[in-house]
Amino acid sequence: MLHRLLEDVFAIIGWGKIAKPVNAAPQNTIVAHGKQIPLAEKGQEKSFFNSLCIGDITGAIKKWQEDLSGISKPLQQYLASAPPAQRENLADSNVLRKYVSPQLMAPARWPCAGDYPLAINQQAAVNLAFHQTSSIFSVNSPPGTGKTTLLNDIISNIIVERACAIASLDKPAHAFEEPIQASIDRKRYNIWKPKPMLQGYAIVIVSNNNNAVENISREMPSQKAIDAAWQLDYFADLAKHILAIPECWGLCAAALGRQDHISKFFSNFWKNVHDAEAPGFNDWLLACGQNEAKAQANWLQAKEEFQSTHNAYTAIRQQLIDIAQALEKLHTVTQQLQETEQHKAEHEAALQTLENSKGLLEEKCNDCTEQLNHWKKNKPSWWSRLRADKQYQQWAAGHAKALDAKKAAQKALKEWARQVRAIQGKLHVLAHKQTSLQTDATNTGIAPRLVFVIVKDSLTFSTR
Repeated sequence: MLHRLLEDVFAIIGWGKIAKPVNAAPQNTIVAHGKQIPLAEKGQEKSFFNSLCIGDITGAIKKWQEDLSGISKPLQQYLASAPPAQRENLADSNVLRKYVSPQLMAPARWPCAGDYPLAINQQAAVNLAFHQTSSIFSVNSPPGTGKTTLLNDIISNIIVERACAIASLDKPAHAFEEPIQASIDRKRYNIWKPKPMLQGYAIVIVSNNNNAVENISREMPSQKAIDAAWQLDYFADLAKHILAIPECWGLCAAALGRQDHISKFFSNFWKNVHDAEAPGFNDWLLACGQNEAKAQANWLQAKEEFQSTHNAYTAIRQQLIDIAQALEKLHTVTQQLQETEQHKAEHEAALQTLENSKGLLEEKCNDCTEQLNHWKKNKPSWWSRLRADKQYQQWAAGHAKALDAKKAAQKALKEWARQVRAIQGKLHVLAHKQTSLQTDATNTGIAPRLVFVIVKDSLTFSTR
């Protein structure tokens, strides 16, 4: 009977078939051995050397040595000696800016008292947790810097991710696969396994400090952990009895770990065996089953409200993305505008230098013309030119030199004019580009004061 029961249970949770109770177990099978262990006295801690974890650790080591196919990716990465593929230092402003961008904005916030926003590094860590490829995500910071506060927001976003998956269903019954029959004590029971799309959202908080985990697990469901203005109620009446927390807003966490805590929780959760008057979760399910139409109507209303809120978040997030893109464009345009203005100033300075040199070039050209006219007026007689005497030779050399000087001065003046036209053309192009960039900057519609407010709100946005 026990063997058949374990086969059914293992088949449901996906562990495959167990071995027949024989001496040697075939490969790739699970053999379950059971023995009666007396309950520990109240308040008595089990020795670590009698811990249930020892078997799991031994099995993981064996799997690691033999076959990695049965080890999850997070465990493989944790046990591997290779360093992580990505490490981000949020002290780097460029890295920080990347992970607080609206594209990575997390949809949920923990409804803490006072509605205080996360610090910018905390928000970046939350965003990074949901946009990284590694199976393990680690946040390192000194004590007292808000890692527990950050954890609450990560939990909130996991809940929202699961809610999105649930809201995609037409009715609650579609959350489960076809029932599997299990035989327990010669009785047949139907077991409904959640569909894979709803799996993988479980949250387990573990630590080598039991008190720290217990404090977190007890604090989260308490009314003190949230702002009373939210008026949240997530099975609050059930939570008061199951968790034994007088002022409790929801059944969202439980302090387990110790054997007596586990026993107390499960004895109170499904059917309170200690207090017959106290409701259990089974009572709530039975009450819902008595009026399926009302339960379906409540489901549709809750689904519509959630989707409406999530759509509002998506719309605001898209607005912030558009603004961020406009800011990026404005930053690029501003840089280009500054470069254009700098180039324009350089060309204007060069043009001014040319303008200053124009008078000297014209004066030199006039001097050369006067010198050439002087040589022309003092041209020797035709008899001297005919004989090519010494007087003519001196005149011819001086005239040629004056002529070359005038040509050089005219050429310099023409080059000056060409440079002026070239610079004026460049200034015209730069002026047009400057006007175009100024128009682009205006069309972004971003004002510096508005930018500050929007960036701040992008870090504190909630769907309240």
